[in-house]
Amino acid sequence: MGPEGIARLESARAEHPRDASASRALGIAYYQAKRYPEARQTLEQAAALDPRDGTTQLFLGMTAE
Repeated sequence: MGPEGIARLESARAEHPRDASASRALGIAYYQAKRYPEARQTLEQAAALDPRDGTTQLFLGMTAE
């Protein structure tokens, strides 16, 4: 995903800060863009909102590598 896609996800997350899926999508986009510190922080927030989300947990673990 390019910078424009990330910007759209950032806007969506800003509009819906309590939506775990918005944080998860942004965290994954950061991860894919190799923006690992931002990915980890965003995925930690997504995990706090929905601790049972396996996809969030998977990508959060991958940011620790």
